[in-house]
Amino acid sequence: MLLERLQELHVSSQRLPPGTTLDLCQAALAQMRSLRVLALAKNRLQNVNALAACRSLMVVDLRDNLLGGH
Repeated sequence: MLLERLQELHVSSQRLPPGTTLDLCQAALAQMRSLRVLALAKNRLQNVNALAACRSLMVVDLRDNLLGGH
């Protein structure tokens, strides 16, 4: 399957409708076994728990999202 070989995914700055956030699908992420780089900046993300499925990640860009920790 192609998702298993994917090494980089860049989906920063998606043009989402007002009031919506990017939804991360844990099942799809789990299939991306070779994923090393994931860019998710500026997507109004509120939760990134689904990233636990990405065991090979080395670089994750989560800038300018709605994540806690301030």
